[in-house]
Amino acid sequence: KQQMNSCHTSDDHDELQGHLIIYASPSALHSLIPRAVQHLMQKHERVKITLMEKENQDMVRSIMQGEACVCITSVVEGMDRDFEMLDRKKVFYKTLTEAKMYISVSESHALAQQKSVTAHTLLKYPIGIYLVNNHARQVAVEWLSRKGKPNIHLTTNNLRVYRKAIDTGKVVGFLPKVMSKDAIDTREGILYLPVRDFPLIEAVCTMDWTYYRENQGLIQVLLESIEEVLEG
Repeated sequence: KQQMNSCHTSDDHDELQGHLIIYASPSALHSLIPRAVQHLMQKHERVKITLMEKENQDMVRSIMQGEACVCITSVVEGMDRDFEMLDRKKVFYKTLTEAKMYISVSESHALAQQKSVTAHTLLKYPIGIYLVNNHARQVAVEWLSRKGKPNIHLTTNNLRVYRKAIDTGKVVGFLPKVMSKDAIDTREGILYLPVRDFPLIEAVCTMDWTYYRENQGLIQVLLESIEEVLEG
């Protein structure tokens, strides 16, 4: 197994040091992890951070290979079999919080009068999907496809194009899985509605047990920083 990271304190400054490698899903990178990393680096200036975006399947592969990394992502109940099948006795696995799926719509959109939505309602409207890359899973589309035939009007990795389509009322957008109280990137003229019947989402932190034991001090301060973000 790799032993890339170290965790120790300086006698002169009594300050945590080391190198923390974090793999995070696009949903986690939406708000939770950038803010948690910022908190950590402000408190522990000598901790070095490597933060890389990865999809769930790649993270599971890294964990099974004993790679030196912390993996943080969202696991959707019944739709993330790779994570659900991890042997919890062989890996460190911690549920950070539960989360919800939201849609974003223009104030001029027909759905703007609703307080929440369901799959049945969403199947009636053009949908916009934002993908970071071609390999990213379309969880919202997978879920909607179990309920009927979704009208995917736009799929793009261009955030400006995606937001413009939502702003003009052309499509309904799906937010990345929200994992903190203020994680929604609010914009003027846009409403955010919870999807009532979307499966349970859990934000989780998992890694190889050896990596956890060898870097427990660093990982603990990361978890504390995440908790601060979640508590707002």
